Amino acid sequence: PPAAPNKGDRWIAQLFSEPVSAGTAARDQRLAKIRQTVPEAVYVRSDNFASLRPGFWVIYAPGPFANGRAALNFCRDRGRTSANTCMGRYLSKNAADFALQCRPPAADPTGRCTRP
Repeated sequence: PPAAPNKGDRWIAQLFSEPVSAGTAARDQRLAKIRQTVPEAVYVRSDNFASLRPGFWVIYAPGPFANGRAALNFCRDRGRTSANTCMGRYLSKNAADFALQCRPPAADPTGRCTRP
């Protein structure tokens, strides 16, 4: 399956993080499973984005999303309502954006759901 282009500076709905050490077969299997409910899901290697923890394949829905709350609403509508199945994240090359993590529930999220 194709990876997403390395474009940052946007909110995404992070659906899963697979350790790179698990291999590409594990990543592809997880992506196929997620695409059963989120067909537009894609992945990036977290090492390419300073706002993400390195060492993972990050599977996500690209949106576009105006903010982290919009990403959580997208996930809620697909039955993905826990922090293990969805989180609004800001994808960028700026390490200062690592803190931009919006956690469910969509009705009352925690974390930083908007970018200053």
